[in-house]
Amino acid sequence: MGNPIVFASAILEQLGITEVPDVRDIAAKLGVGIEEANVVGFDGALVRVKGTSIGTIALRESIRAIGRKNFTIADEIGHLVLPGHDESAVVGQEQVETGGPRCAGAG
Repeated sequence: MGNPIVFASAILEQLGITEVPDVRDIAAKLGVGIEEANVVGFDGALVRVKGTSIGTIALRESIRAIGRKNFTIADEIGHLVLPGHDESAVVGQEQVETGGPRCAGAG
């Protein structure tokens, strides 16, 4: 895998972001929704159509610290755009409904 800083810089440049980046803005520009949900067992998860960049970030709504929410969103964006992460967060319907067991990529 390449350097994550290089990937992040390239994404910001491609999206035309020159100011301090806002992770929600980045997600929107990438076409990724963010849905806060009443879940336990994980802070965030990328739910996407296998093999594509179409998806939504599920964010645990009980996270109080905005910094933690932003970190979790950024982490899930990383799973979306970094090479080698396109197969790592595949879960079944039962795991989504119950919140477990924890899947790779749920951060």
